[in-house]
Amino acid sequence: MSVLSSFYLVSILLLLGRVSGFFRDWLIAYVAGAGINSDLAVVLITLPDLVVNLVVGGGISASLVPKYQSIGESQSSALYLSLLKSFFIGFSIIACIISVLSPSLISFLAPSAFRMGVDNVYLYLFALSTLAIPLTALSGLNQSLLVSKRQFLFSQPGNLIFNLSIIACVFIGLRAQFLPSVVTGILLGSLIRLGWQYIGIIRQWTLPSKNKVRKGVSIGKSLFATTVFAGIFSFLPVIGRSYSSSLYPGALSLFNYAFRLTEIPIALVFASLSTVYLPRLSREYNEDITSCRKSIEDLVRFSLLISLFLCLPILLLSDQILSTVFAGGALETYQVQIVSSLIIVFIFTIPFRGLTVLSLPLLSTTKKHGLLLAVSILTAAFSIPLMNISTRMYGLVGTCASLGFAYIMPSVILFFSIARSLKFSLFQRVFRKPIQTFLVPSIASMLSCKLCISMFSHQLLWIPSYILSIAVFIACLALEPSLRQDYSKLVLGLFRK
Repeated sequence: MSVLSSFYLVSILLLLGRVSGFFRDWLIAYVAGAGINSDLAVVLITLPDLVVNLVVGGGISASLVPKYQSIGESQSSALYLSLLKSFFIGFSIIACIISVLSPSLISFLAPSAFRMGVDNVYLYLFALSTLAIPLTALSGLNQSLLVSKRQFLFSQPGNLIFNLSIIACVFIGLRAQFLPSVVTGILLGSLIRLGWQYIGIIRQWTLPSKNKVRKGVSIGKSLFATTVFAGIFSFLPVIGRSYSSSLYPGALSLFNYAFRLTEIPIALVFASLSTVYLPRLSREYNEDITSCRKSIEDLVRFSLLISLFLCLPILLLSDQILSTVFAGGALETYQVQIVSSLIIVFIFTIPFRGLTVLSLPLLSTTKKHGLLLAVSILTAAFSIPLMNISTRMYGLVGTCASLGFAYIMPSVILFFSIARSLKFSLFQRVFRKPIQTFLVPSIASMLSCKLCISMFSHQLLWIPSYILSIAVFIACLALEPSLRQDYSKLVLGLFRK
């Protein structure tokens, strides 16, 4: 499968996963509004992924995919089997500990709801949902093996399967059995996701090597550094939810709705490209450093451009989009307006959030694991107190702004380090011709969107306005002959095999 085909496939699957995740959250808002039940449902849903992300996060793929690429198929199978048992036992123990400590964990994840009283039934449901933790951990391990084999059809639909399972169970249970339906969906989705991945693994399974695989110090250091990095950046939104929950009942849900909606461009552009590119960059770094530099330049430039034309119209259309999305639901009008203001804050941070997502596979490829570790710890030490202060001073807007600000410093430091490591001027090459490439298309895109809004007032007009804005952005790039030639080469280079 070509890189272009892989990119389309991964983008579609990740987009469907994020859209289904947002529809899942919309269904929670529709059924439970923004209150104690919705806050508790969000905690239940995010618990398995939260625990696994904190322990391994995206670091498992960033560490293991290059390792799988550097050894043979039979040794990859042997390494996978050696890790399988450790993951299952380790995360089963973690699940038992969390189950015992569930009251303390709930008070941390949703303090406002906990203060208002959580009955024993919910504690039982919370403990039951921890069964999904070892299943989710095994899914993360399976995904790294499938990505290394470029089996994206089996590695990427995990979130889609998980979310559809919850949606189906909530639809069946509806209001009468809302939280039990959520837990049923979590467990069922975790099992189905794991089964789907094993189908993909069995299809291309190679008998493991009889020679014992040496994991060695290098893979241990790599896994530790990437785990801490991915875990901390997965933990920051959780801290944001916790601080927001301390404001008033339902604030956690409002924060979560805004964050989820702005995750869609991250999944569509940055996450899909980093997933597709990780095996290729690992190969190029070992074989041809010049090709590796070119791939990184194209990857960053292309990602930033797509994120710009996807996100800029949302600054003007957020009210219309949310009025459509939450029409007829249990959210009050003022709550929809709060979510809209939070989305605008998050939109400005998307390029930095995206660059942080890209930096993990890039720095793992260049083996800068110590830098990943140092930057992630520094970010946590700086950001967590900042979120606390901002939440107390400015409420939910302060929480969102400080969370977004937490991505600026690491993204800049990490990409300067990548450029220095590979000995080329990454920023100058990515931002060459900045006026024609970034400024003019952005202004033209926003003006066309604003003009369309001012001329018509229908609630659903945001759809053609959004499409027009994207078309104008692309047209501005295409109308300039030098840029048209540059970006034809960029796209062809980006998606070569």
